[in-house]
Amino acid sequence: MMKLKEGDLFKIRLSDQNYVVGQIVSIPNKESIAIVVFKGLCDVGSPYEPINLTQKEILFFANTFDAKFHHRHWVIFANYSANLSNIRLPIYKLGTEQESRYEDPLFRMFRRASGTANNRRSLNGIHRTEAKYYIA
Repeated sequence: MMKLKEGDLFKIRLSDQNYVVGQIVSIPNKESIAIVVFKGLCDVGSPYEPINLTQKEILFFANTFDAKFHHRHWVIFANYSANLSNIRLPIYKLGTEQESRYEDPLFRMFRRASGTANNRRSLNGIHRTEAKYYIA
């Protein structure tokens, strides 16, 4: 059984010559893994430095499962965790109008949501960037 760790860097191969780099940000429970994928292509034969790879802009954030790692579609090649505290996670508004809440991908609830979709109140300790909420 493969043991995944926070900070693991992995390759997502796009072609025989190129790949993109992802990183495990968190493993909030046994069923899900929070990852980011960094912007920019890397050449298969080129040397890498984890610090340089993790300073790239984040292309997207996702929750996933371990199947891609288990079947070696995504290959772990290093572990680097010094940048994890700098990665800002998105905040989601979940639930129905009467029972909605703000939650992050690690399943931490920040507060109950109130008002309508037009309510642009900022979250306590969280600032608004391009219509998405991030942990400050």
